Amino acid sequence: MDIETDVFEERREGGEALEAQARESFLFRIQQPVWKYVLHMWLIGFVPSVTLAIALSVTGVLTGETGPDLSGNLHPAVMFFAIVVFSPVVETLAMGVVLKLLSLVTRRRYALAAMSCMVWAGLHSLASPLWGLTIAWPFFIFSCSYLAWRRRSWLHAVMVTCVIHLLQNLLPGILLLADEIGKKGW
Repeated sequence: MDIETDVFEERREGGEALEAQARESFLFRIQQPVWKYVLHMWLIGFVPSVTLAIALSVTGVLTGETGPDLSGNLHPAVMFFAIVVFSPVVETLAMGVVLKLLSLVTRRRYALAAMSCMVWAGLHSLASPLWGLTIAWPFFIFSCSYLAWRRRSWLHAVMVTCVIHLLQNLLPGILLLADEIGKKGW
């Protein structure tokens, strides 16, 4: 069976479709308005990751020295754009390729999402090991989103996942922007 019809485009007819929808995990359920799916998935990804990041910060494990340096020598507005817009788009496009390659190993959606999140956690850990830890769960959510909406279309998969990722990065982007403006000025 082809991956396009197996994982990305599960099409069923009649009563079988209704039964499959009833059994389907809410992470992959796309029979709802896009805005509702985006809001739910963003909260499911954002709250645990921010809670973990705050816990690591409060305990002194995640500090300015152990966290990633995202500012570089960029203008604060460019840094904000890179974090909130550019990274979600590029990483979502790359995620599609990663998921396609991982689908050569398995066609099970949860397994694909778990393997994908490990890839992304590993890549982010290259900048900071703790950063990889804090983004693992959101990337599991992004991967589930991509796999769910890919059944409808590639464009849906990319757009919905980009918006969830953008929302994930929005608050950290705003906080970094405020910090950089405070340090360097506008």
